[in-house]
Amino acid sequence: MLSSIFAKKFSICFAFLFTIIALTTIIFTDIRIFAQITVPKFTPDYVLGDDSFRSTRAFPNQDSVQNFLDRVNSPLKNFRQSNKLASQIIFEAARGVSSSQYGFTPQINPGVILAYLEKEMSLVSDTNYNTSTDPQGRIQKAMGYGCPDIGGCDLEYQGFTNQLNWGALQLEINFVTANPNSLKKIQPYVSGSKITTLDGYTFVISNQATAACYRYTPHVFYGCYNLWKIVTANGWGVSDQRYLYDDLDKANIGKTPTTAVSVENISEQEGQNLIFQSYGLGQNDVTIRNLQKYLKQNNYFNGQNISSIFDRSTGDSLRKFIMDKNLANPEFKIESNPTCKSLLLLDYSIGTENSNVKQMQMCLIEYRVFDTFNNTGYYGEITSKAHKYIQSLIQKTATNPNVNGQGNSPTPVPPVSVESTNNQPTQANCEVIGRNFVVGQMDDDVIKLQGCLKARGIFQWPAGVTGYYGEYTNGLYSKIVSQLECPTIKSQKWGFGERSVRVKRLQECLKAEGKFDYPSITGYLGPVTWRGLRS
Repeated sequence: MLSSIFAKKFSICFAFLFTIIALTTIIFTDIRIFAQITVPKFTPDYVLGDDSFRSTRAFPNQDSVQNFLDRVNSPLKNFRQSNKLASQIIFEAARGVSSSQYGFTPQINPGVILAYLEKEMSLVSDTNYNTSTDPQGRIQKAMGYGCPDIGGCDLEYQGFTNQLNWGALQLEINFVTANPNSLKKIQPYVSGSKITTLDGYTFVISNQATAACYRYTPHVFYGCYNLWKIVTANGWGVSDQRYLYDDLDKANIGKTPTTAVSVENISEQEGQNLIFQSYGLGQNDVTIRNLQKYLKQNNYFNGQNISSIFDRSTGDSLRKFIMDKNLANPEFKIESNPTCKSLLLLDYSIGTENSNVKQMQMCLIEYRVFDTFNNTGYYGEITSKAHKYIQSLIQKTATNPNVNGQGNSPTPVPPVSVESTNNQPTQANCEVIGRNFVVGQMDDDVIKLQGCLKARGIFQWPAGVTGYYGEYTNGLYSKIVSQLECPTIKSQKWGFGERSVRVKRLQECLKAEGKFDYPSITGYLGPVTWRGLRS
């Protein structure tokens, strides 16, 4: 009898447990379906809430940062610099302990810094990366700070702690100066202002955190979208809700970034534009996709599929294409840089490792036959191949001055003209002279600038006024800016961190006044230029 009672109770308990398991399965299935339905949608005009930008909810102290790095097995979990763990460096930079300068004290969500470390160099997810040897220079350039799209990385800002302190400071400056009521606001990266990103999206910025992102990374896909995705997926904002990266990608771009894409061939005109752009290792966007397709069309792409990610294979394919087709950077003239010329004319033995080789590698980077993650100062086979190629161009230049170190390089072709016969540019458009322009910019200000240059008789592009600020327009604009009077250039609005042709002119003026003592004119508004401007 007793055993029968136990059997009945066991049967009832088992049935009850089975019911609970079944219900739990249904509930969690429903939750999963519900989560899929409610995956947040990304809009370019709102990347991150201001509260999320400032929040310490997810990371109130160093220990919380360390716990996260341990949990995800980040390569930074045991990394130290100057006897400080990465978690301490991250937290102190985010909260202004080590990064306060120029009247700005960062008060940033440490999760935003973590997101930038992942977005820029995959230093959260790449568990196998060796931070001790740093073979790809990711630790040295952890936040991508001082590494603009249009040039190599500035050596002044290299190093993990240095990168985080400067990166956090720049983000704080971006955030504060994006306030439309701020006396220090920097157009166009201001809440309520209209911008056009380098990948062609035009919209009105919704808030300061969004402005801060686009001023730091002026791309939507995959620039500020990736920041949004990383913060949103991990619940580092003001919400505890978490999502899978794949779900966010599928809901917002229709496919994961690594999915092979089958589209029509890239035109020769667009392909030549792509060849003459600068790229960073890990960059992931539609521009890279099109570059890979163009290289594949020409049988130069070594990758297995179109990934949209600029990796080693893509970089090697691009450099081989440039050298085989004799397409070295047409804007880099050897005669205009005596230091590069002397270094490039020297002969080096395989295995040589010194500062001269490192400087020479930077010159090769300017020619776009080398990349910034290999400028180790070691003269190996890759360096030798690029070096010998450039030496051959220098030799051609000596025998044929018309070559100008660029071989038979075609000129990049900008978009189709936006001119009409009834809309001739006038001198009134010259109000934009002195403003900051960046290569790749496309907006009404560029149309005005080109109209002004055409009215002066110096803009003679066959396609006419295009509204695209490419290398040709940049070259003409550089000459105009170089002729601006010093009082005019100094009186303009400036933003810390700007890199442009007008900063070069500013530095020349400050140097003439004895207020700029940096060894070279960099075109970057860093601390030395800032002090000279404010003195």
